[in-house]
Amino acid sequence: MTQRRQELITHSNWIIDVRGNDGGDDGTYQALLPWLLADEREDIGAEWLATPANIEAERQFCALYAPGDKDCEEMSAEAVSRMKSVAAGSYVQQESGPVIDYLHAEKLAFRRPTRVVVLVDRRCASSCEEFLLTVRQSFTVKLVGQPSRGSLDYSNLRPYVLPSGERVLRYAISRSERLPDLPVDLAGVEPDVYLPGPANTEVRANAETRANEVLQVQHWLEGGSLAPKINQ
Repeated sequence: MTQRRQELITHSNWIIDVRGNDGGDDGTYQALLPWLLADEREDIGAEWLATPANIEAERQFCALYAPGDKDCEEMSAEAVSRMKSVAAGSYVQQESGPVIDYLHAEKLAFRRPTRVVVLVDRRCASSCEEFLLTVRQSFTVKLVGQPSRGSLDYSNLRPYVLPSGERVLRYAISRSERLPDLPVDLAGVEPDVYLPGPANTEVRANAETRANEVLQVQHWLEGGSLAPKINQ
């Protein structure tokens, strides 16, 4: 964001393409939020399922996937502490405080885009879906495309070595406190504007087809029609 800052402020319309993004870490998109959101956003927490196996899996997580990462070790130690504070088989909040938190932006971008389209498809999953739930709170952002995958309500996959020692099961040890009122896994995050993709999955993955969808959205943002050229 820092390297592209001068270029970004010259564009009043943005297209953020998250098609094919299968998630990762919620922290990766934090730098975008001062550009996209208003002064306040709503954040809904999650909770850990406390079991001996989950506690042990959390203890091992950083050594396996982020060795030497102090931030990971601190967060993991906090998770272990919280799970150990309650009875086995029960849930405990990941963080202290209310279930719904209203966060105020410390500093908004000096010049933000006027209109933003987030282009999404069925391959947007996990943290990508968390990004959608966050940015759709903006008055200037529209989600365009197909519903996301629906892989968010239960998260924080942790490894468990099966008795054979030949296979490792990765399973979720947390659930969102949006449940049961606002599930994502049943149907994904719905777009504001539906943009049907090609029925053929091989065509859908074609780079030219994907580029044409970006041009289609660009035409709409610049005052034209969202309809495919074949229908105009």
